[in-house]
Amino acid sequence: MLHTEGHALLRAVGQGKLRLARLLLEGGAYVNEGDAQGETALMAACRARYDDPQNKARMVRYLLEQGADPNIADRLGRTALMHACAGGGGAAVASLLLAHGAD
Repeated sequence: MLHTEGHALLRAVGQGKLRLARLLLEGGAYVNEGDAQGETALMAACRARYDDPQNKARMVRYLLEQGADPNIADRLGRTALMHACAGGGGAAVASLLLAHGAD
């Protein structure tokens, strides 16, 4: 379950809506903002179940290009890479995160 609690960017990312995420970020949304559990948009993208794995990789790539920090940890100490591994992110997502400095 994604904890979006009113965070439009997290909701858009969790639902795989890349164009909406782009509009929100262009409109001033902060890419590294976390919800009450500390989950960021990048974590939401890594955990979300997308119909097409290519869409997940596109979303993760876009967020990283917009400055998403792959090393931010949520309240339980989990990073985007941990969310990707636990949520079936696949090799493409893990590679993107590692290429952008994920620990």
